[in-house]
Amino acid sequence: MTFCFVCMFAGREGRISEEAGLDILLCLFLIRAGWTDLRSGKVYNRWLILGTAVGIWLRGCSFFPPAAAALVIAYVLYFFRLLGAGDGKLVAVMMGWLGVWEGLYAIFAGLMVAVLWSLCRIRERGWIGVRLRRLYLYMVRMLYTGQAEQYDGLWEGERDGRIPLAACLAVGTVIDRILRYFV
Repeated sequence: MTFCFVCMFAGREGRISEEAGLDILLCLFLIRAGWTDLRSGKVYNRWLILGTAVGIWLRGCSFFPPAAAALVIAYVLYFFRLLGAGDGKLVAVMMGWLGVWEGLYAIFAGLMVAVLWSLCRIRERGWIGVRLRRLYLYMVRMLYTGQAEQYDGLWEGERDGRIPLAACLAVGTVIDRILRYFV
């Protein structure tokens, strides 16, 4: 399977460019992080540290500005519980590897996968009315009190409603990187 995955990035001469090799390395890293998120519900720091170290080694100082900006935005999203801590750090690693614009494209593709996953799950379980009502009540409560608070649309016993964002980011990035070579 890995051979087929690598062949998709090969050029017409059948060789893999340095840039394609870096894309393959990133995709393999994201697939591993996504797999752990699917299996255990966590993105382990050891994978994030490894991805960060390789990203710094490959990109040098240009790794830091996009990664730092993404980390600040991810922290705000984490504060409101809209994003898990591991997912936020993974987004920062992705931005550091890819840079701002390519990172945004890959993250957008991953978020589209997450939206599709979420809509399918909500539709399958008949939760659309419940989710919209909880979001509405959250917005009204924030407007009424004037204070920002954490949003957790899931009540106890509904934790299976969470989606593994790292897995969605991995799939979206693989799709984005493959489309980059064929479109």
